Amino acid sequence: MLPDASYLVEPVKGVWLLAIDANAYVPNQKLSGLPNDPHDFSGASIGYNNVLIYKSHLINWIKKVSAAAKEKGKFLIAFSHYPMVDFNDDASPEMKLLFGSNKMQLSRVPNEEVAQLFADAGIQIHFGGHMHINDTGVRTTEKGNTLFNIQTPSLAAYMPAYKILTINSNDAIEVETVVVNKVPKFNSLFSFYKEEYTHLQNIKSPDIWNKDILKAKDYEEFTNWHLKELVRLRFLPEDFPVAFLESIVKLSGKDLLQINKNTSAVEKQLVTNNLEIKDFESWTGFDMIFDFYRLKNADELAIPAIGSKRLKQYEMVCKQLEKSSDEKLILWSKIFQKTSSGKPSNDFKLNLKTNQIERLNH
Repeated sequence: MLPDASYLVEPVKGVWLLAIDANAYVPNQKLSGLPNDPHDFSGASIGYNNVLIYKSHLINWIKKVSAAAKEKGKFLIAFSHYPMVDFNDDASPEMKLLFGSNKMQLSRVPNEEVAQLFADAGIQIHFGGHMHINDTGVRTTEKGNTLFNIQTPSLAAYMPAYKILTINSNDAIEVETVVVNKVPKFNSLFSFYKEEYTHLQNIKSPDIWNKDILKAKDYEEFTNWHLKELVRLRFLPEDFPVAFLESIVKLSGKDLLQINKNTSAVEKQLVTNNLEIKDFESWTGFDMIFDFYRLKNADELAIPAIGSKRLKQYEMVCKQLEKSSDEKLILWSKIFQKTSSGKPSNDFKLNLKTNQIERLNH
């Protein structure tokens, strides 16, 4: 029997918070035979995909809760640890083809059935965590029900932020994302990191991190460095196919732009975008990959740091890669373009009557 800690609470008059316990600890195929052995059960990190199989009773309960909320005029907000909608800006199918279904935390992407069932059960707004990313996912069912899945960033990873929800009416809400770029004493443990770095140097560790991270001026810069080193030391060797990585990581932006040797088409795009070929010489394939991870983690929050000019260059490169005869380059271009053009995720408003999402510009 699986435990369930789901609950409903009314912290403010007229507002119902629905907490959904999506943890499903499934028994392993091989059991130890010992009573109460925690190793006999798998972790719950896969999220809602297992909920549909092992905790389907939640669907009927949520239908009753949402119906009661509508009858009583309550504003219903659901939240849980796991996402209900694809958190990769719908690039997961291409990512599975390029990286493999067991990479990039793709096993944690909820099946499409998850969003469909919960939307039709009456959930319109759901806040999820687990992935430590900033993202908004939207799904509308054949019955016309729409679910907005709002992924909340982590305060311990790039980009550190939290969200504020403002209810203007039963049909209109606003979501604000607040970046935590300044943290008092964020560098108070740096002296210990220096000792660790010296130790790694002495033992000639192959995975030594860049000590320039200790020059970070504030917490936001520190988390940016942290992600960059994760990309270099872990994500590149773990996630990227070796041959594909070697084919682009050291190429300059200019090399990537001219990969198809279509000079006339490139020149026309440069003029249209008010760019020069030398603009593409200042960055490499690694920079593009790093910015992919920044967009994947922080979505719109990463745009100011990357810059609109660089994003235009990436867009041009992707359009050229799409014309390649190399299927992997085509997939990479599609993944990058989807990741850089998702739904509003920074400051936005939702109209729950028309199911519209609109970016707010302050």
